[in-house]
Amino acid sequence: MSCQLLVTGKDFDVDEFLSTSLWRENVTVFHQGEPTCSKLQPIRNYSGFSVDISSQDEESLDRQVQDATEFLERNVLELERLVAFSHIDEVVLRIGVFWLENTVCCQISIPPLLLLLTGKYGISLEINTYLTSAK
Repeated sequence: MSCQLLVTGKDFDVDEFLSTSLWRENVTVFHQGEPTCSKLQPIRNYSGFSVDISSQDEESLDRQVQDATEFLERNVLELERLVAFSHIDEVVLRIGVFWLENTVCCQISIPPLLLLLTGKYGISLEINTYLTSAK
């Protein structure tokens, strides 16, 4: 997925939060102490979950931004419950974008409404650019 909401915390009881969450059927869950696929960090230092927000690929920034904005507007009660829940260290909205290898600049503009919504809930906005060749 190219657009996700990622929630993590060293002492976050992810199972307790998700037990009554509207998102519980659509998340990927991970727990502190579980192995990872990374040699740099072989064991998870935190627990959490990710929610897929957009099915659009990395070529479609505008659609991902629209999907993320709609997700945040549609999930106000769940977001308020999330920010009030204890031991959450970080909430991040991740958006992925392809960047063509022969371009000098990758201009990314985020609309004010998405910035307002992420700021309201203390959500960091992370834009991941992936170098790719022209198709």
